[in-house]
Amino acid sequence: MNDIQSAGKLLEELREAYRRLPQHIKEHVACLLRDSILKKQPGKCAS
Repeated sequence: MNDIQSAGKLLEELREAYRRLPQHIKEHVACLLRDSILKKQPGKCAS
């Protein structure tokens, strides 16, 4: 159970850190995640 609580706390910290990022960085992160999920070659998104 402690692992689940630790993972939840880490996830919340990551969410908060993401919220603080500038918009252009958020867009780049979203692009990288989308590329990773779709198994495309990275670098295909507009920056």
